[in-house]
Amino acid sequence: MTTNGKVNKNKVIPWQLSVEEEQDVVEENRGAQASSATHNSDEKESLQILPQRKVKAVSPIKTTGQAKLTVSKWKRFARKRSDIAAWHEYQKARIDFPTIRESMRMNHHRMNAAQLSDLEELVEITSQEKHRKDGGVSSVSSPSRALLYYFAKLAASTREEEVIDLEFVQTLIDNGAAVNTADRHGQTLLHEAARQWDLSVAKLLLERGAVVNQPDKYGRTPLHVAAAVDYPEMVQFLVQRGGDIHAKTVKEMQTPVHFAARNDASLSLMMLIKCGADITDKDFKQRTALQVAAELDRSETARCLIERSSAAGVADDRGMTALVLMITKMPSVAKEALNQFYSTDRANRKQFFFLNQLEPPVPTCMSSGCAKTALEVIVQHKQFDLIMHPVIQRLIAVKWKYFGKRGAWIQVITNLFFVTLWTVLGVTSPSKASDFFDPIEKKWWRVVLGVIAILMTFNLIRQELMEYFASKREHRLWVKWREDELRNDLEFCHPRWPGERMYLMQEIDSLRHQEPSYLKDAWNFIDWLAYSMIIASLAALCTAYLRDDQMALSVYINILSATLVVLWIRLMKYARAFTALGPFVVMLGHVINDVLKFGFLFFIFYIPYAASFWMVFNQQGVKGYSDITDLLFSMFRMTIVDEYNYEELSQSKPIMAKVLCGTYIAASGVVCLNLFIALMSDTFQRVYDNVKANAVMQQASTILSLERGMSVSKRRAFTNFIYTRCNPEEIYYDDDSPVGEEKDLQRMTHQIKEQVDHIYTHINQQESDRKRKSNGSSNDVHKLREDLKKLEQQQRVFSSQFHSQISEVKDMLGDVLHTLGKRKKKKH
Repeated sequence: MTTNGKVNKNKVIPWQLSVEEEQDVVEENRGAQASSATHNSDEKESLQILPQRKVKAVSPIKTTGQAKLTVSKWKRFARKRSDIAAWHEYQKARIDFPTIRESMRMNHHRMNAAQLSDLEELVEITSQEKHRKDGGVSSVSSPSRALLYYFAKLAASTREEEVIDLEFVQTLIDNGAAVNTADRHGQTLLHEAARQWDLSVAKLLLERGAVVNQPDKYGRTPLHVAAAVDYPEMVQFLVQRGGDIHAKTVKEMQTPVHFAARNDASLSLMMLIKCGADITDKDFKQRTALQVAAELDRSETARCLIERSSAAGVADDRGMTALVLMITKMPSVAKEALNQFYSTDRANRKQFFFLNQLEPPVPTCMSSGCAKTALEVIVQHKQFDLIMHPVIQRLIAVKWKYFGKRGAWIQVITNLFFVTLWTVLGVTSPSKASDFFDPIEKKWWRVVLGVIAILMTFNLIRQELMEYFASKREHRLWVKWREDELRNDLEFCHPRWPGERMYLMQEIDSLRHQEPSYLKDAWNFIDWLAYSMIIASLAALCTAYLRDDQMALSVYINILSATLVVLWIRLMKYARAFTALGPFVVMLGHVINDVLKFGFLFFIFYIPYAASFWMVFNQQGVKGYSDITDLLFSMFRMTIVDEYNYEELSQSKPIMAKVLCGTYIAASGVVCLNLFIALMSDTFQRVYDNVKANAVMQQASTILSLERGMSVSKRRAFTNFIYTRCNPEEIYYDDDSPVGEEKDLQRMTHQIKEQVDHIYTHINQQESDRKRKSNGSSNDVHKLREDLKKLEQQQRVFSSQFHSQISEVKDMLGDVLHTLGKRKKKKH
């Protein structure tokens, strides 16, 4: 840092006034600006090497004389809060306002604007302590007020060309300004310098007595600030000057590593790790930096921590793991994190799965928290890439073998028996209502089957209601638990970082728009449709039998016939757990969804044409068009180019028959049907491309449903199995066995991966060697630049002395010439 220098937030600009400018500095302000812009070519090259930081704007004080004059103005205007308003009006007459283009960048400086309002409070922690000790009224001194407001004004400015006058800062300090003066939040000038200013500013403050580890009211030190704003040079500088790399905030207990992770400051995070920071440090919730980054959706720092082997399976005090949060917010990073739970020993042909890291040590039904497991979140968010990861595949295989396969078969057999009962009752329905149960000696089997079917129906309805209310209660508890966790974090949101509170409030608001998992499964609605139709058919049967009503019997037969179709389709819900049938079940769901979307387009043509056919042909006695139901069916047959009695239509109204039939067939039979075929082809291709992932997803969904229905003792037994037999699970491993095309492809993939990993390691080694050499050369360049600056300073001092001596010689020669001139005049 040069004397009488300016810092453009990221650049120290040498500035030396000439002798002529020093003589005219009071009357001409523009001369100082011109002098500050004159640099030699070496200075410009050195400035381009310095790291680029944010650039803001404020009109600097130009010279030492002006600095002293401004100090006196500060003493006059900064004595009380009302005087600050007068100082604002005074500054408006001197400072040029930003242009329209500059004002468009104001949105990027909201944090600095909040900081200006905080610094304008002019509250000093040290003065409060003095007030408590002395028992008298203490106030911040005028130079300290001036220093605070000067930094605040620069920080809130939006002008990129603005610079800071270090000579003015030094003058304020010399006049009694305290460098440890703090605002109402306890943040000092060093906190502000660590945010975005050049290292020279921080160096000046530290040389003038600033405390490097001074915490604010929230316990945040300047190192916390530098880590949060991704300023690695400042991080390294503060650590070298004694900054505590393990300093923790008040109550929240977070270190600078946490702050770098939560603000996606990857460069600062790497610098902290390089300086010896511990990535396993935990805060008041026992969260590591990786958990904080995952919770706030900071993918860059989360990936950086995963690459440095930060544990993704460590849970906080409420059971939430970083892996679950990453699955929800950053699936690509979660896929990398899952590799931590899988390792291979090729020499001994073994592979290890740490499945205990994916399951809570205490079953969810017995724990106080409401944290979800990794498999639950994967199924909830339909993460097909993650469910095909070897670790998740192995976890599903273990659960399927332990309880899933048996439970799935029990469900299939039970529901198959249930559907068969209603089918038998339906196909053996008599033609008369009185023949249902009479005579009882011959129809006892119908009574037995009917009682069993009805009991099973009401039992299934009971289970469905229990599942619904359990899902709703679980979701309500989880939302309340998650909202309480987020509101606990709101307590530690700093006013200088308004984005922290905004993000947490958005997370809380998103919780209120989430629905229970029960409502997300369309098969549950099919269940209720089937149960409703069964109850309706039973009501019709009771009416027909008790009143001997033949019409009620007809209604019963019609409803039950439709119910059987729904019941047999419903059976696929329990068959989807088997990988051979899962993809077809998924495909059926997509087809139904596409049919509903296509139905809207189809009815746009169907309804107006139906009205037109009815208006033209309903009075003509044409077969198939004289009744509204016959007309609608005939038009459907026309859509699929079936028989639609065109001969009678053309005989009745030949022109309108040709117009209506031709345009309707073209619109519905050609355009709409071809669009529907293309839509079905796309759906089939999408499902077929993920056929295996869809099958595994359906199996996992069934496994989770069975797991929720298990008793506490069975869930405890399974948890013990996971933590004893799968910690880790050791199984045989051989990726070179040439069995089948899939194994050949897997073997080739592993070989290619090994070659790519070898090349990647070699490139990284070369890159590290190059960086090491470049760091050494950059250090040499830095030293050379410092030497050149010192020589330049010496040259300027010598030049100044030389100019002053030349001026003295000129004055002496002028006096001599003036004396000689007087003597000549006297002689004459």
